[in-house]
Amino acid sequence: MGVFIVASVGSFNDWQKEKQFLRLQAESDKDNTMAVMRNGVEEIIHHNNIQVGDICKIRAGMNIPVDGIVIRSSGIQANEAAMTGESDELKKDTMENCKARQVEKDAEYEYLKSDARNPHDLPSPVLLSGT
Repeated sequence: MGVFIVASVGSFNDWQKEKQFLRLQAESDKDNTMAVMRNGVEEIIHHNNIQVGDICKIRAGMNIPVDGIVIRSSGIQANEAAMTGESDELKKDTMENCKARQVEKDAEYEYLKSDARNPHDLPSPVLLSGT
């Protein structure tokens, strides 16, 4: 007497969907490359191969692959909702520009004698992974 197993239609559909998801995931993952400067040479690498000290070139609309500091920029804004829950785009700039703006704002607040500081008034040099 043989044993017969009947697979349900639902489990077959689940298996097909899982197989399709894994294929799409692998296809999407191969496109996650970026330009980095490593040892003075520009290379195109997969985002999983980024190392400490690499200088990454970030493009508009790109998800930030690692935590980092802005070295050079032009009008960067980052959506940090994934980390902070706030949907406002935050301004980003180099450390030097952020320090200069902080000095200006401190002088302005002293002049106005106001403590109503808005954390979005000043840019930050920090980029967070996944934002």
